[in-house]
Amino acid sequence: MNKRIVALVTCIVLIGLLFAAGCKTIKSRTGGELAWIHFDWEKATIGDRYLEKAAMLVPVTIDNLPQKFNMQFDLGATISEFYGTTIAPFLERYPDLAKKLNTPDNQRRPRFSSINLGLGSVVLNNLTIFNRENYGDTLAIDTIDLDEEIHIGTIGPDIVQDKILIIDFPGQRFAITEQIPEEYQALPVENFEMRPGLRFFLPFIIDGKEEFVLFDTGNSSFAMVTSREHALSISGSDIMDSITLPSWGKEYFIYGHEIVKDVYFGGKNLKGEMVYYDSSGSMDDYFSGDMWGSTGNAMFFENIVIFDCKNMTVRIK
Repeated sequence: MNKRIVALVTCIVLIGLLFAAGCKTIKSRTGGELAWIHFDWEKATIGDRYLEKAAMLVPVTIDNLPQKFNMQFDLGATISEFYGTTIAPFLERYPDLAKKLNTPDNQRRPRFSSINLGLGSVVLNNLTIFNRENYGDTLAIDTIDLDEEIHIGTIGPDIVQDKILIIDFPGQRFAITEQIPEEYQALPVENFEMRPGLRFFLPFIIDGKEEFVLFDTGNSSFAMVTSREHALSISGSDIMDSITLPSWGKEYFIYGHEIVKDVYFGGKNLKGEMVYYDSSGSMDDYFSGDMWGSTGNAMFFENIVIFDCKNMTVRIK
């Protein structure tokens, strides 16, 4: 299993399961232009399950480097980062990029400063992107095909704080803007919380009680993942689905039960859908207290979701 799939498995087990390159603009009814950033769905076989939509991959460029890259768009992460092992040969080849990598005083993690990240025709300037040391694929830069995208890192929620994030799941695109376009303003409004680590928490009504659920775009294929106790409290007793996931030399058994109680958010009811949990109970403590569970892209595959990270509101179309 290659490192990217291992990373995806680990993310799903620990957080999600239990846890192109073009950009186009459209006219909004306000008369302005909304820049859409395209993403691709990565397909992957994980354990005994083939996933059509395993991860959201965004084609990117870095500064003026000639190579093509992609990064996973992952709101379940806390920061944006490059993979240290993968980017290492580019630091040797491009001194100007290497000069941007440093470890500030009183900080433990090295980071790149003043990075210009191109996402289609959208350029995000002067970003700080962390360097995840000893992680990623090892590359020989002289053998890189300039037409092939290199998976170089993760785009986290830090790029959308204090902005408006619009994710058009059916259209495989998202936008980052300063104002909500008029065509979305009349949609019903729900509140959400952005907690430490810039993680998105949605207030679900679960069996008549408000519970906060982490929204994680790194969790693509499951509408609800939680602890065994929480899962069985809203579902039938029969196991309706099971998934075997190998990760780091161990096997994880993920069980799915049909939701039989009302589980609401934003006018959507997950009753009749599946809720999943790790049979080993390894993440039960994670899903406790004020985090009831995790939801992912599968919750909104047919929707456009508008997160107002300035006012902590969300709209669903």
